[in-house]
Amino acid sequence: RAISTRIDIICGSFDRETSMEDAEMIHELGRSLTKQNTDSVTLNDVTPGDEFDFNSLSQTSHLILSTSSCFGYAPANLSQFTHQLLLASQTNPGCLSHLRHAVWGNGDERWFDTYMNVPRVLDLLLERAGSKRFYARGERGEPHAPTGASEVMVEDWALGMWNSLEQTVKTKSKDDDVDVAWDALWEYEPSRRHDRMTQWTLEDLVTKDGVLEGPPSEFARPDEGYWKLLEDLKRAEERQKLLLAERRAAAAAKNAARRR
Repeated sequence: RAISTRIDIICGSFDRETSMEDAEMIHELGRSLTKQNTDSVTLNDVTPGDEFDFNSLSQTSHLILSTSSCFGYAPANLSQFTHQLLLASQTNPGCLSHLRHAVWGNGDERWFDTYMNVPRVLDLLLERAGSKRFYARGERGEPHAPTGASEVMVEDWALGMWNSLEQTVKTKSKDDDVDVAWDALWEYEPSRRHDRMTQWTLEDLVTKDGVLEGPPSEFARPDEGYWKLLEDLKRAEERQKLLLAERRAAAAAKNAARRR
């Protein structure tokens, strides 16, 4: 577990790279904190979620996540992190109890039903895995009680988030008394769209994005049901491939017969 303050910033972003740009801006604001506390604070560079070593969270004290959604699911460059987090939170609740986190989200209200789904769900999964939320989640264009904004933007959210984290560093607090609620951003004003989320199952994630590229993290405790799920989905995929090959062969034979 982390002894000094090590801060990791990870992001999940699509082609427009809004969440990546926001993460870089959040990082830039945070550099002043590390300059003032070089002996006790390490601020790592922004890392796309799928390039981040999930096991390294054992050495992380604070995690900052910036992400978007697409039809309710994580960007491709955050899919592996999402799978690892869901697996750890389900099979070993409390495994990240040493961690403190804050989440910034982007969303497009044109996709109303799944608006802000990924930042909301990942914020909840981090909590279920034992991490404590040290600052209320920020959602672009949504109310945010700690900043007093009716439509918060990343600059205001990031400034408040870093101020909160900096107070922790200055007082050498362990953050044991910090436990901000999941819906704290709407304490004074309700969401301008909605406050719902749609959670995923492991089957949902594997069906959409495939299996993990490596083994489960050291935090997870997958049981026989998890491995059976992967095996069943693999067999179903193989059956689909075989059926497709048979259909193609039948079509080719039919075309060949017509040419005779």
